[in-house]
Amino acid sequence: MRKLGIVTATMMAALMLLAGAPAMAGSPKGVCQSGGYNKVVLANAMGKYWTWYYGGVGSQQIGNLFLVPLPTNGVPISDDPLIFQGDTSFTVRTGKTLVLPMSFYLGETYVDNNPPPDDPANYPIDYKASTLLLKVDGRVIVDSSRTKLDCLYIDVTYFEEPIVYPEPSSYGSDAAIWMMGLGVLLPPMSPGEHTIEMQVVSDLTQAPGYGFFLGYYNTWYVTVVKP
Repeated sequence: MRKLGIVTATMMAALMLLAGAPAMAGSPKGVCQSGGYNKVVLANAMGKYWTWYYGGVGSQQIGNLFLVPLPTNGVPISDDPLIFQGDTSFTVRTGKTLVLPMSFYLGETYVDNNPPPDDPANYPIDYKASTLLLKVDGRVIVDSSRTKLDCLYIDVTYFEEPIVYPEPSSYGSDAAIWMMGLGVLLPPMSPGEHTIEMQVVSDLTQAPGYGFFLGYYNTWYVTVVKP
């Protein structure tokens, strides 16, 4: 059972990534009020993300997609809820849609099938009830106090193939087999410097091995360059 958020503390280049007219980064309406995403496309993008991130398979750039790196310097800033804060920076070319997971849970298999594979029925996590604030250059993209998070939610989705880890985890998991959580596709940004700020807290009180609220307050410093 691997809990994934926007910090690590622990493709469709030919397809349209957005359903209908896209909500540009920084749109005052926000992504959800503007119609959200095609759920199949969003889930497909997130599946590619985790295959790259945990399986070490594929490139960070897939067609017009760019898989945003997660901060690795998270430090706890609150105990209840448990919140980690971190930041990182990256450079991306113009014309790339940013694939950003916000709060996720991945079901796993284990070495020698002991214990058995994670069953989604045992993880009643309501990610749509998370508190979430996402800003790009100071402009609100998502605010859970003003809109529902349905447009960002990916229900339990099994990967086409298990994402086999390069080596087993410290607790004996060896592959990811399904995911659920919140993700976003940020439209291409203009050349120059940008800042993405995200705050998310999810209720894991009913999740085995957790029993508390878990959150991440992260910042990404983005440099967009022309090819």
